[in-house]
Amino acid sequence: MIESRFPRYRAECAAFLEGDPLRACRQAVERAALPGVAGARILVTGRGPVAAVAWERARQLAAGGPAPLVMQVNNDRGGARITFRRPNGAMPQSLNFDLTNILDCRALAEYLNRMEPSRVELVDPAGTPSELLDIVARSNKAIDLFVADGGLVCPCGCASRNDRGACVSDGAGHCLDQLAATDSRSDGGDLRQRRERWQSITRSADSILAPSRSAEAFARRFVTERTITCLQGTRQTRPSARGTRGRDTLLGVLPVTGSAQELRAIRSVSRMLRSLRPNASAVVIGETLDDLSVLRLGNIFVSGPVGWSEYVLLLRRYGVRAIWLPFRRPLFGHPVTDAARASRLPVAYFDWSFQKLDAGDDDLPLDPTLSDDATTTALASWLDRMAS
Repeated sequence: MIESRFPRYRAECAAFLEGDPLRACRQAVERAALPGVAGARILVTGRGPVAAVAWERARQLAAGGPAPLVMQVNNDRGGARITFRRPNGAMPQSLNFDLTNILDCRALAEYLNRMEPSRVELVDPAGTPSELLDIVARSNKAIDLFVADGGLVCPCGCASRNDRGACVSDGAGHCLDQLAATDSRSDGGDLRQRRERWQSITRSADSILAPSRSAEAFARRFVTERTITCLQGTRQTRPSARGTRGRDTLLGVLPVTGSAQELRAIRSVSRMLRSLRPNASAVVIGETLDDLSVLRLGNIFVSGPVGWSEYVLLLRRYGVRAIWLPFRRPLFGHPVTDAARASRLPVAYFDWSFQKLDAGDDDLPLDPTLSDDATTTALASWLDRMAS
């Protein structure tokens, strides 16, 4: 009946949701009513994989104390917009500020000045525009740095050159591919000036926090004069994936970025398995850049989108015997990495501590500078050991 009387109701509903006529009213209410963050933290992040790290950090803080406020930078064609959300879904839910609008910048500064958080935690330096950094600095809040990736030394946050060399490998924190480039993700200024500014913030920050020992080892390559606090001892653990197997799957692949690099790596592993272990299978737990093309390979199944709490369960259900983390960029404190470690299964991963840390007996720490072919060869030898 609805279809016959209102044939355009779907389009009209979509237009209503997109237009959101009450948004301005909700924002006015939320700007006037502070969210009650006294004693809690504000986490600052951009989008992408680092945002998942920030939200995982927020969930952990909320589990042990006041729920933090996540200040997220969302870049679009119109510029950078700042949104505020909380892991428990409490207010604010509609609040956002346009960094290209002077009045919004003033309103954001006023909003921060009125709040009384215990401190501001910068999770994504590479994704923090200079305009936002200025506003945070002028708010006179205590600032901590959280080591989630290589954003302190590299504008793309990956800390690796195009030839897969580590841009921090010269020991001086220099991104060798981009010294003459501009920073497209934040203020477009000279990269050297940006690095000098972040080095100054690193020196003046109250604390530098590392979610894991690998993050701590990575950070020590370019932060040598500060104490780095490792949080690994306080991180929550999940149940082990060892147990009843629904089916015998040699390898579980856990992608993070959904990038072309991860897709190429998965295809290389498929060819390797078909050549060396034709009866073996693998499963991708999560999403790739092109799930259908991976399924067409024939020996790799793709689960599709997975909630953070479901990884260990699916590893057990598929009877995975070993895990491979195919993303090359330094990324610490991500829920996927946590799930791999909590599974207590052998894990192959790119080691951004560069062998500064001891790996598990059955783990395979890979040099991030390895070529794709060398990586596949190392995985083949490792899987032979796992299958024996």
